[in-house]
Amino acid sequence: MKAIVGAKATKKIYIDEKIPKTVKLYSSHDDVVFFPPDFTKPITLHEDKPTELQYGLYPKKEENYQFVLNCVDVSIQQSIRSWLIKVIPEKPLIKKFIRLDCRANRNNNVKFEYENEVNSWMILNFESSQPNILKVKLFKSLIFKSFTDS
Repeated sequence: MKAIVGAKATKKIYIDEKIPKTVKLYSSHDDVVFFPPDFTKPITLHEDKPTELQYGLYPKKEENYQFVLNCVDVSIQQSIRSWLIKVIPEKPLIKKFIRLDCRANRNNNVKFEYENEVNSWMILNFESSQPNILKVKLFKSLIFKSFTDS
């Protein structure tokens, strides 16, 4: 399964059980896998049709991951399904480079401008891939449509 480094993506799987059960999803890698809000609590499986389950991927590094996704019957605390999933992270498409001029061995506070070119608002999450070199002070920023912020 492919995923973009630094981007959250929601994936779907389906489970078909003949007897209704209440289940909960678990992952072997909480640092890469998350569950959307509706799937963090127990879910009742349909008996007449497949039930859609969702999980999310958030790879932070460009290295392959394998994780086990378990579907556990909460009443008897037993796994009823398990999936071994391999994640192949891909580099994000870089559209803009920002040059930051800094002096070595000194703390440098640097601001840069970002222009929202899309026609709706967005929330940006800033993370450094090299936190020992670059620390981000403003982690989240709401930028309105066609607006420039720094």
